[in-house]
Amino acid sequence: MVNEANVSLSDMTHNESTKCYNCNAENSGKAKFCKSCGSQLICKNCSTILVEESTFCSSCGIAIKTNNYENRAVNQIEYTQKGNSKSFVGKFTDEVGSYFANAFNTVISGHPIAPRNPFQKALTLPAKGQTYTTTNNKEGFTNIQDAEYVIEDYSEIIAKIFKETETGKLELVDNRLKERSKNDKIKRLTILFVYANKLKGVEVVTREDLNELMKREKLNLDHFRTFIGKEALKYISAKENGTYSLLTPGEEYAHQILNQIVDIDFKPVQAKSGRKPARKSSDTGTGKENKSGASLNPSAFEMCNILIKDGYFNQKRKVNEVVEYCSQKKAQKYSAQLLHIALSRLIKDGVLDREKNSDNQYEYWKK
Repeated sequence: MVNEANVSLSDMTHNESTKCYNCNAENSGKAKFCKSCGSQLICKNCSTILVEESTFCSSCGIAIKTNNYENRAVNQIEYTQKGNSKSFVGKFTDEVGSYFANAFNTVISGHPIAPRNPFQKALTLPAKGQTYTTTNNKEGFTNIQDAEYVIEDYSEIIAKIFKETETGKLELVDNRLKERSKNDKIKRLTILFVYANKLKGVEVVTREDLNELMKREKLNLDHFRTFIGKEALKYISAKENGTYSLLTPGEEYAHQILNQIVDIDFKPVQAKSGRKPARKSSDTGTGKENKSGASLNPSAFEMCNILIKDGYFNQKRKVNEVVEYCSQKKAQKYSAQLLHIALSRLIKDGVLDREKNSDNQYEYWKK
């Protein structure tokens, strides 16, 4: 018997399909719930088949379970173009919509999203060989092995070196910069201070701020003046109004310093103090050399160039493989992070290329 809202199960065989009254999906005649939207198809109490707009079973009065299918969270993008007319329609959940709006704004305006201020909340940096995880609102560290150690967010390290005072100024709280000498510390501290201010959203720093920083650290101001007036110009730009801003090489050098700070294998070679002996006419001033003129202690960048000439990078190589090869075949020890910096520079120069393998590790090869 058919009433206004329900059909008896005896009026349909189990071999016939049942159309969902909510989303119109075809279901088996034995189905109790819709396979597409989850709406209830038959009364669980008396097995009466339900039809459109059923809220209660008219046979037994039991309330019917429905599923608000049309209001489910979905992400949809529709783009159409007819001649010069273009149409774009998007439907997103709140989370996806937030990311899409930021990315879309960057494309339209041409201005990248401002970096996060690292001094709003200082984070704890995991030790080398560990990755930061959060599980059930509890912080912890998970060990990882045989992975290339690459820093993705330098702001976390900067937040451990500087802190923001109540007046908005940056103050050095950890002066362990792995410097070779006091002059090297002047160089490292200057670059990191300008870089930290940039991450904070301050694009320029004043000479007065730098002078005060050197005084607090009891560093030689005469040596600082020499550095800021000559060598520093490779890394920072001096403005006519007495302010300084960071150049791209300066940001790269800041990353190199921070990589060395967190690399437990990096040990700075301390500069020798005292009067230097007179240089011989055959001495090029580039360090110890053999008869062929090649340096006996090449830097990581120089070693990578040597390996390229030797054909070592004619096939894909991982950083850990390069570390082992240099140690065993070249009698030179380099940390994985120093080699990563050198290889990244060669990629920017267009000499090498890289990609991640199935183990999510970078492999490098000659173009």
